[in-house]
Amino acid sequence: MGAGLILVGLVLICLGISGWLWLCAGFRSGGWRGVTGTLALQVSAVCLAYGLVRGRPLFALFTAMFPPLAVLEVARAGQYLEFIKTLTWALVPYAGVALVVCLAWRPLRRWSLGITALGALVAALVVGDQISQDAMCRAAAKHGFSAFLRNSFGWSLANTLGIRELDNLHAEATATDRPLGWSYAKMDWFVLPDVTGVSPVGPVFICPTAR
Repeated sequence: MGAGLILVGLVLICLGISGWLWLCAGFRSGGWRGVTGTLALQVSAVCLAYGLVRGRPLFALFTAMFPPLAVLEVARAGQYLEFIKTLTWALVPYAGVALVVCLAWRPLRRWSLGITALGALVAALVVGDQISQDAMCRAAAKHGFSAFLRNSFGWSLANTLGIRELDNLHAEATATDRPLGWSYAKMDWFVLPDVTGVSPVGPVFICPTAR
């Protein structure tokens, strides 16, 4: 029974990939197929770029060929809802500017969705890093320290988000009674277990108010 369900699932995925690729191939056509093909191609491009940013090339390839597979990623992202909400609001101006430019320049209009999303993704690496720094410093002040070891948001996105946060630390504070690690899920510092086996954390970061 289990093997049969797996086989059925694989067949459905293969059919889905074939259908999506056929849809993308119609972007040069006219009428409804040209419109849907253009939209599908842009969705695939965004999925590919996101997967590559996450440091997962196979995931990027499969979601580009069949974007509904990205639902699994969306489900895992739920635990970071507070950070995602803050980041999303911060990205609105950047996405808005990209959209206006695309709509104003006729050759880019049909690609406005993809260009806007890709622009927001690039901006997220910079904006997300600043939001991360601010959040870490605010929480650090509550715990009584202002310097800690920190990996960039881009590094965290490619190496840790979506898996156990103890496997690779986003940041670590050692100037406390017990070593603390940073959690994007809780948006706060937490006490590290005595033995974690985590990978080394990045360079020292000093909060601006303490410099």
